[in-house]
Amino acid sequence: MSSNKSEHLTMIFKQTMDQITEKLKDIRDIDVIIGIPFYNEKETLKNVISVAKSSLKANRKLIVCVGDPAGEEALESIREHFGSEVVGFLMPLGVNGRGYSIRAILELARFFESDVILLEADLKSQEDQGIKPSWVDRMASPIFGDYDMAIACFRRHPFEDIIGNILVSPIISTLYQTKFNDPLSGVFAITHDLVEEFCSEFDQCRKPLGGYGINTWIITTALKWKKKICEIDLGAKMSPVSFGKKYIVIKEMLRVLFECIGRDEDLWLEDIKVIKTPDVFGSEYKDMPLEVVCNYTELFNSFTEGIWHYNNLLQKILNRRTLSHIELMLKHEKSMTYLMEIWSQVVYEFILAYSFNQDILKEDLLELFIAIYDGMTASFIKEIQDLRKCFKNEDIDVDTVIFAQSEAIFKNTVRAFMKHKPSLIKKWREKVDETSPVLTPLDYLEFIPGVPIVLPKKLRGMGNREIKTGQVFRRLQKRYNSAFKSFLKTLNIDSSAPSQEIGQCLSEFIDDLETTIDGLCPGDLYTVVGTINAVENIFRIIPHNKVWAVKWEILRKILYEYPPGNLILRMGFKSLRELLDSMDEREILTLASFTEDKDYFDRIFYWLRDNLRPDSFEEVELRPMVVNRNNFHSTGELREISDLNRLTARIPVMNLGKGMGGSYPNLRYFTRIAKSIVEAEHFSGLWKTYTRERKEVGRKFVNSILGHYGKAMFSAHHIFENWHHRVLVSKLQTIVETLRQQNKNGDAKKLETMAEGYGLSLILNDGTFIP
Repeated sequence: MSSNKSEHLTMIFKQTMDQITEKLKDIRDIDVIIGIPFYNEKETLKNVISVAKSSLKANRKLIVCVGDPAGEEALESIREHFGSEVVGFLMPLGVNGRGYSIRAILELARFFESDVILLEADLKSQEDQGIKPSWVDRMASPIFGDYDMAIACFRRHPFEDIIGNILVSPIISTLYQTKFNDPLSGVFAITHDLVEEFCSEFDQCRKPLGGYGINTWIITTALKWKKKICEIDLGAKMSPVSFGKKYIVIKEMLRVLFECIGRDEDLWLEDIKVIKTPDVFGSEYKDMPLEVVCNYTELFNSFTEGIWHYNNLLQKILNRRTLSHIELMLKHEKSMTYLMEIWSQVVYEFILAYSFNQDILKEDLLELFIAIYDGMTASFIKEIQDLRKCFKNEDIDVDTVIFAQSEAIFKNTVRAFMKHKPSLIKKWREKVDETSPVLTPLDYLEFIPGVPIVLPKKLRGMGNREIKTGQVFRRLQKRYNSAFKSFLKTLNIDSSAPSQEIGQCLSEFIDDLETTIDGLCPGDLYTVVGTINAVENIFRIIPHNKVWAVKWEILRKILYEYPPGNLILRMGFKSLRELLDSMDEREILTLASFTEDKDYFDRIFYWLRDNLRPDSFEEVELRPMVVNRNNFHSTGELREISDLNRLTARIPVMNLGKGMGGSYPNLRYFTRIAKSIVEAEHFSGLWKTYTRERKEVGRKFVNSILGHYGKAMFSAHHIFENWHHRVLVSKLQTIVETLRQQNKNGDAKKLETMAEGYGLSLILNDGTFIP
C-alpha cells in the first residue's frame, strides 16, 4: 500500500472515530465495553446482543456493534430492536473489515478508559448449548483480576479448525513459546491497560490490519509484550465458519501472521526449546461440537490447480526433497498421507521467501501457499476418513477414536515444527546477513556541543512514510535559532555582536531578573524564617491547583506499620504517638525521607503496591515544607533547594548553608519550586487516570515514583520532563498577566522576557555556546 493511500485511510479512520466519540461524549463511567464486530449477520447478531445485555449485571457496560458497509440491514435491525441501548455504526469503505471494526471498538474503550470483551456476531445458541450470558461473565472474570487478556477456546470437530491446529498453533507454539488450544477463536477479553497499548501500536503500525488477520496480531503482539494471558473453555461453538468464507479468512490471516513473524524476529531467533501453556479455566459445559463435513475432492483439486499454475514459483521456494513429496501427492492421490515433517519444512520455507525474496509477488506466494495447505488438509481428511472406515463394523465409539487420533496428529505437528526450528533460525540469520547493509547509515547531530544525537538517517513513520531525521533536526535547529535571535532582539542585543558582548548583556539581564524575583518573593534564604517568607511568596504568585494524593488514613496506617525510628529520635520524642501529636502524617513522611534509609521506603512502597485501591486517594492542598538544614542533613540524593515528595504532596525546601546559593539564589529557588509545583500537578493527573482505570493501581502508582529514569535523549523520562518545563513557561505567562493587572509593568516585562528565552540556546558564529 502506498504511503499516500495509507495516510488517507488513517485520516478517514480518525475522522470516523472523532464523529462517534463526539456523539458519545456525554456517557460516563463505563467499566467494560462489549464489542461485536459484524458483517451482515442480521439474525445471529440480535441474539448475541441479547446475551450481552443479560451479562455482567454488576458492571456498567456499553454494548458496541461496529459493522461493514454491507451490514446496513443488520444495523437497522439493531436500532429497531434495541434503540439507544446499543451503540451501532458502520465503518466507511476503505477502513472497513473485521480488523478496522475491532480497532474502532478498542479506540472507544480507550476513550472511555474501560476494559473490553470482544464477541463474534455469528455466535449461536442451540437449546442449552452455545453462547449464553455466563460466557461473557467467564471471559471478564480473569481481566477483572490478575490477567491482561483472556482468549476463548471452543470444543471443535477435528475438521472445523484445521488451519488453527496444523499452522497457527504450531507456529505460535514454536516461535512464541506458548501453546494455545484455539488461537483463532476470535473471542477476547482485554484490560484497559492492554487496550491502550494496542491502540498506541495501531497508531504506529506500518501495515494495514483491516481484515481477519487481527486475531493473530492481537495474540502475537500480547505475547511479544509478555502479557499475562489465560484461556477460557466455553464449550462448543455452534457456528463453524463457512468454507467459502474460510478462503478470505485464511489469506488475510496468513499475511498478518507472516508479517508478525518478521516483526518479532528478536523474540524467536533465540532457540528456546520450551513451550508454555497458559492457564486454562475449565468449563462445566459438556457441549458436543457440530458435525463438519469437508469436501475432500474440492480441496485436492484446489491443490492440484495451484501447483500446476505456480509450478515455476514452487521450484524457487522449496528444496528437492520437499518438492518430491509434493509431486508424489499429485501422482498418488489415493495413497497420500499427511506428513507433518514435510509440512513444517514447507511452512518455514514460505516464511523465509515472504520475508526476504523481493522478486516474488506476495500475492502469488500466498496463493501458492494456500494451494499447498489445501493439499495437506486433504491428506489429513483422507487419513481420518480412512481410519473411520477401518472401524466401520467395530462395536466401539468411533468418534472418540477419531478425536483422539486427530489430537495426536496435531500434537505431532507441533513437535515437527519444533524439530525444524533450528534450521529456520540458521537460514533466517543467513538471509539477514545477505540482505542487510554492511553499516546502518547514521547522522551524528549536535544541538549542544559535545552532546551527540545519533540517529538513523531514515526512519519509517505512520503509513510507511519515510522520514529523514537530518531534515527534521535542521528544521528544529532553525526554529530554535530564530527564537533565540528574537529573544536577543527583545533585550536589544544584535545576534551578530561579539560573543563576549552578548554574554555580558545576558548576565546583566539575569542580574536584573534576580532583583525582580527578590522583590516579588522577598526573604533571607540563609535563615529558616526568611526561607519560609520567600517560599510563601513564591506559592502566592505561582498559580497552582489541589493535587491527588494517597489518603491521610492510609499514610497513618503505614506509619503504624513502619514507624520512622530515626525521625522519632531526631525529634526528641519517645513514641510515634507523640510524633503524630506534633505534626500530621504528610509532614512526618516528608521528614522521614531525610532520616530513614532506602530499605525503610522500599518496605513502604512494597506495601503500597499491594494495598492501594482506586478509592485510596483524595484531593489535597499542595504545600511547601521548609526544613532546617542544620537539623536535617540529606542522607540520600542532594536536596540543595527543594525536591517534591510525590507520596505526601509536600515540597520540602531547605534554607541555604554558608557559601551556598551561587550568584542567583532567588531565581534558583523560584524556578525549582515552580517546576516542583508543575511536576506535582502532572503526577496528580496520572494518579487520577490510574484510579479511573481501576486496574493495578498500586503497581502503577509505585512505578510512577520509583520507575526507571531513562538517560537516552528521547527517553520517556526526558519527554515527561520537557512537558514539565513547557507548562512552567505557561505559568510564567500567567504571572505576567497578573502583574500587568497590578500595574507592575516593569516586573511583568522581566518575567515575560524570561518566559520567551526559557529553554533556548544558540551556538554563535565564533563557536561559543550560549545556554
